[in-house]
Amino acid sequence: MTHFHAIQLRKVVAVAGKQFRLVQDIEERGLEGKVFFSGTGLPSTAGQYIKSGAIQTIHFWDPKIAAIAMNKLAS
Repeated sequence: MTHFHAIQLRKVVAVAGKQFRLVQDIEERGLEGKVFFSGTGLPSTAGQYIKSGAIQTIHFWDPKIAAIAMNKLAS
């Protein structure tokens, strides 16, 4: 799905990759508050988009805890 197709949706959930390009499209098209966006990110990189209303939520994790969980699943 390209960012141009995704912008036609009302809800967008993105994972690592081009999520900030999607957010830029939301801002450029004036869709803040009309499109719900949620994806992975950090406050340091997503903060400006949260403030503008282009991103409603972000999700992040502790890499140490994620590694422990992956090791448990693998064994």
